[in-house]
Amino acid sequence: MAYAIPDLDRRMGELAEATIDFEGPFERFGERAIALRDPDGLRVEVIEGGARDEGFHSVTLWLEEVAATAAVLEAMGYVREAEEATATGGTGETETRIRYRSTDPERGSVVDLMTSDARAIGRSGAGTIHHVAFRARNQEEQLAWRARLSAAGQQITPVIDRQYFDAIYFRTPGGVLFEIATDPPGFAVDEDPAHLGEALKLPEKYEAHRARIEQLLPQIRVPS
Repeated sequence: MAYAIPDLDRRMGELAEATIDFEGPFERFGERAIALRDPDGLRVEVIEGGARDEGFHSVTLWLEEVAATAAVLEAMGYVREAEEATATGGTGETETRIRYRSTDPERGSVVDLMTSDARAIGRSGAGTIHHVAFRARNQEEQLAWRARLSAAGQQITPVIDRQYFDAIYFRTPGGVLFEIATDPPGFAVDEDPAHLGEALKLPEKYEAHRARIEQLLPQIRVPS
């Protein structure tokens, strides 16, 4: 997972002042980047440029082979942009990335398909990425995507009401779970937009478990 920022040098200075370790800077597809670990140990990258403003930059899918997943992205309107192979870890291992970019110029429009000689074990649990979500502006657009992907051979779930949005899901040939979620109805359905995030809101079906959920959630510290 990668985020875009306009000034990498400033961000590296802030991380250094906060004594937060990071890897880099390094270059990928002509963009400077650094990598660091979040509190759960998940690798997060910060990339300079590649987006109109700060926000999501891209997601990387680590696959054994890319052709079938690439076909799904192409059915979704993504275009193959570039390929890059780099040595990793100083052990002679090679990491190959193929970059796909959406023709819709929104931020978070990049998907990298990666294969690597390095061995790794996938793990589920806290701090891991469960699925990759894509945006549908409304229900009509979502249903159009469902029909298009079904015609391309994907097994799509029915539309699922998530209270704050509607979602459909399908698993790519590479095993990655994709979601397409609508913008509406949005997070203002049960609270004042001026006070979003000030209280824990739960879908009705989870209210019976509120006490347990609140007990498990970590405290959120907002810098003053």
